[in-house]
Amino acid sequence: MSLIRTEAAFGSRIVLTHADSPIGRRLVKSLYHDPSVERIVALGPGPPPSVFDRFLSSDERRLTYSRIDLARHRSMATFFNSSLFKEARIDSMLYVPAHGWPTASVSPLAGGLASQTAEARLVLKYALELRNLEHLICLGSALVYRLSPGNSNLFTESSELDLAPDTAAEIRGWVNADMIFQGEFQNPGL
Repeated sequence: MSLIRTEAAFGSRIVLTHADSPIGRRLVKSLYHDPSVERIVALGPGPPPSVFDRFLSSDERRLTYSRIDLARHRSMATFFNSSLFKEARIDSMLYVPAHGWPTASVSPLAGGLASQTAEARLVLKYALELRNLEHLICLGSALVYRLSPGNSNLFTESSELDLAPDTAAEIRGWVNADMIFQGEFQNPGL
């Protein structure tokens, strides 16, 4: 996987969520080797992946990893008010929803709210409160779209979502996260 980048795609100081997931690890490695990226604050619910050891031990200190539950308001508030976050002077946020974990391992929050939905709401809430945030990127999944007969694999933002009653809970969580971000991006006051 290569990270295709334009000057307007990212700033130089990035927060990346779910950095401990397979796609998050690849994004961290790509960003770390990009000379225009000064700082990466990687977040994840688990311990830092061992592949980050050489980056974390580097004298450059370009990568910092924080273990955080993105679906919990208290842990998000603590992180966004931390000295680590303030010193990093973040200008870009890359929201990578949880990918690849079994749905059964993700417990629903109070009121039956899916973890991905709670994460998307909180990430968006704190991102909108940041005055110096220039870029907010939400990574989606092709799995949220209903496959057309013949499976042409051509998807656009207007492709039909898979909202069938028998759709897996994990896919519904991705659909919810996508719709939360799309709804805010449609906001004329943004």
